[in-house]
Amino acid sequence: MKRMILAFGLVVSTLGFSQHGFINSSDFLDDDIESSFSLNLYGEGFVNSNSISNSVFNKAFQGQSLEGDLKANIFDRLKEENRLVADVYGGFNAFYIQEDKNQIFSFGIDQRYFVTSKFNDDFAKLMLNGNQPYQNQTLDFGSLGYQQQSYQTFKLGYVKKLEKIGIAFGANLGLVRGLSFQSVDVERGELFTATDGESVELDVKARILQASQTGGNYGTSADFYIEKYIGDKNKFAFKINDLGFVKWNNLTSYSADDSYDFEGIVIEDLFNIDTTAFNDLKGKNSAQEILGLEEDTISVTQWLPSLLQLDYTHHFSNKFTMAVGVLYQASLGALPALDVEADYTLPFGLTLIGELDYGGYGRLNYAVGAKAALLKKKLFILGKFYVLENLIAAKGTSGEGANMYIQYIF
Repeated sequence: MKRMILAFGLVVSTLGFSQHGFINSSDFLDDDIESSFSLNLYGEGFVNSNSISNSVFNKAFQGQSLEGDLKANIFDRLKEENRLVADVYGGFNAFYIQEDKNQIFSFGIDQRYFVTSKFNDDFAKLMLNGNQPYQNQTLDFGSLGYQQQSYQTFKLGYVKKLEKIGIAFGANLGLVRGLSFQSVDVERGELFTATDGESVELDVKARILQASQTGGNYGTSADFYIEKYIGDKNKFAFKINDLGFVKWNNLTSYSADDSYDFEGIVIEDLFNIDTTAFNDLKGKNSAQEILGLEEDTISVTQWLPSLLQLDYTHHFSNKFTMAVGVLYQASLGALPALDVEADYTLPFGLTLIGELDYGGYGRLNYAVGAKAALLKKKLFILGKFYVLENLIAAKGTSGEGANMYIQYIF
């Protein structure tokens, strides 16, 4: 039976990582294909954290304030180091199959929006409660990191399968166009509030980068993989996705490395200066003016959030397949992850998918999905959803999202 060919199909697909690297898998060369052309649409999106629960995500998506039980839920789950990530991705590609030569040529365009951050519990206290409840205390919000980048990639790809030795390899080479970029790096940060907010002492070493233009930011990217087949039932694969960079030109840089003393300040909202009482700072309406931040215009070469993964797939039968993968994404706050996926094929070309993931940016996540072959096996559809844990135990779990894929063979 012709199988749906997905780079993230029978191999691993974890909520903590984006799996968009290869749509032109060498598996497509396994079957007797009458046509040699295919169009594909794909997209995925997710949020995940090791401390922020799904109930908090849901309220944030709805634009509701995080008060009462939700705020308590956040504080109950905070760790020494907290991680939060959001990744939204979509695109299309087309590939031309030369089955007689065991090779595939492809072209694709995609766009990605990626945000990741790490922070400690003291920063969460400041963000949610301000400094007033912590009089005569020093809050340490150092080691804070935040990074947001969005970019488009134009890719050309090639896949080759060497049947005699059971090896397949492939590569995508891409031109990357940077759309937006922002980063915050707080190496040192301490805030002391005296009784009744009579004075505040701030000691900080930080740097903020902000893209000031949407054009002229370019770079390159590459995806590589190699697969080794052992008989008809086993396959090992090593993959690197989104290995590349963008050179961001004319970034605005704000930096501070100093101690500051203020009199008569109560910070009610760390991110909204209008709700803060600055009795001795009238006429100063920005953090840059208040702290005397150094401003500069620079260019920075920023690496993309590349993904490394090693997979093992075993076909127990024509109906049942399992895959195990170890993954690591080179981005702020990420940890290695383990992923297990099981696929079971039912009659009429329907395959059920179950998946467990652990690590990455969160804890344990699981997904359910299905893929189907329609229109005499010319149209293939896959959907995978991380929703059950949200429905069953939203306050005790983190991570939700979905993967979608549509393929039409001409």
